[in-house]
Amino acid sequence: MMNTLSKYLVATTAGALLATGASAETFNVTAEVANTIALTETTPLNFGNLYVRRGTGADGGGGPATLTLATTGSFTGTGEGDEATTLSRIVSLGGATAGVLSVTGASPFASVTVTSNATPTDLIHSSGNPALPVVTFDAITTDPAHNAALVLDANGDGDILVGGQMTAATAVAAGTAYAEGTYTGTYVVTVSY
Repeated sequence: MMNTLSKYLVATTAGALLATGASAETFNVTAEVANTIALTETTPLNFGNLYVRRGTGADGGGGPATLTLATTGSFTGTGEGDEATTLSRIVSLGGATAGVLSVTGASPFASVTVTSNATPTDLIHSSGNPALPVVTFDAITTDPAHNAALVLDANGDGDILVGGQMTAATAVAAGTAYAEGTYTGTYVVTVSY
């Protein structure tokens, strides 16, 4: 009887060894490339209705009038310049709105860097008349700030607020006034991973 039991144990042990042998399987690996980030203007940057007067003399040391629209939509500064013979002024008459740029289509909870140009650009009268003075959009302010990170939500979306500073022209011939009408220009904002 002892011989039979030994054979049975040996057979059972050999079967257990065969059951724990190696197995190789092939599995898939995937990656989704999402290079596109959409940036759209949902609220245009608008300095609203303004009264603009350029001083007729040379710069009196204080510079031309400037007016700054904060990313909150409020104005800062006096809008007055210190010019030799006539005080230049930029006065808000209402209707100003900070710009809102919407980031969409990015990765959820991603962090993107906001970059804005610092190059001044002239706001040109809608008539395109080169004899008319220009208003210069000479500084852009964003929230998040230039070169700062914007952390996106679970949908990969987020907003950038835009404001800036405008300055009355510095080379206006005596007697040349600002024409009523719309003055437009451009600015650049970039977002990247």
